[in-house]
Amino acid sequence: MNEVNITEGMSDDCSGILYDSGGPNGDYSSNEDFTFTICPNEIHQCIIMNLEYFNLEEFGDEMIFYDGPDTNSPIISTLGQSFSSFTAYGGSGVCHTVYATECLTIQFTSDNVNTFEGFKAFWECSIEPCDVLQPLNIESNATVEAIESAISSAL
Repeated sequence: MNEVNITEGMSDDCSGILYDSGGPNGDYSSNEDFTFTICPNEIHQCIIMNLEYFNLEEFGDEMIFYDGPDTNSPIISTLGQSFSSFTAYGGSGVCHTVYATECLTIQFTSDNVNTFEGFKAFWECSIEPCDVLQPLNIESNATVEAIESAISSAL
């Protein structure tokens, strides 16, 4: 499996491992702004990317995932400081998955305050269409019963 660093800018492989600028054993740096695009040469209908881990400075560093060949494409999700409806708040976590159709673009930016271990992500192509789960929207004043019902009906 091809291992690449976000500083390399692009890949046309149908599978690989993507690291932040620090690679598998280092932290990313301050004031980064890198974009990495995956546009496989092989026939596919879906690109699936799983973050094995991510550790970003909360409210300072950010990863944005786009469904397309550049940052003008629709946003799939955001990790870090942005407050979109598909944001995973907080600075660290595991098992964040994104799905894209023809190409997947990842933009990573960091501020000049702190740096962390960054991220490690695996991607692969599928000849099957993307099977994307729709997020549940639950009101903040919902009861436990209403939440259980919403989750049960989504399964």
